[in-house]
Amino acid sequence: MKPLRAAQLVLSISVIVLALLQLTDVWANAIYLYEPLLGAVLLIQAVQNWNKNRLVAYGSIVVAVLLLGTTVYILLR
Repeated sequence: MKPLRAAQLVLSISVIVLALLQLTDVWANAIYLYEPLLGAVLLIQAVQNWNKNRLVAYGSIVVAVLLLGTTVYILLR
């Protein structure tokens, strides 16, 4: 398995688990952890799609920047 694919898989599973913990009220502040992880998943997706489909890669980068910017804004507020 390629390293980027493995990292994407691990991060995706982590995001799913943390989102479920948030939704079931087990951990009320899990969003502070899984939101940046979701941004990292999107950046990995952009790297993987760069040679295949640049439009998708640019879209992933834009969404990742917006998501990470929102995370910084929320944490500094």
